[in-house]
Amino acid sequence: DVAVENVRAFEHDLYEFLDNSKPGVLEAIRTKKQLDDDVKNQLTAALKEFKQNFQQGQNKQQPQPAKAENNGRRPSAPQPEVEQPAETAGAARDLQSK
Repeated sequence: DVAVENVRAFEHDLYEFLDNSKPGVLEAIRTKKQLDDDVKNQLTAALKEFKQNFQQGQNKQQPQPAKAENNGRRPSAPQPEVEQPAETAGAARDLQSK
């Protein structure tokens, strides 16, 4: 039901939805380490809800191509910017000017 060009966006948004809106489903999977009927029902309901919202959002906007840098994997948390020491920054400027 998901167009091929939207699969990566679907996967990314699904993980985000489960992490933020349905953390109990993921916690149940982690703690029980099996998909019993209760977990299956929770997961099925969460997927159904997510899929409806995802498809409605796709109908409102043009799909954006997936970024290749993650190769289809779940994106990692944003990394804090690290300020370069002055001597390193200066060396980089020297290389650029040559």
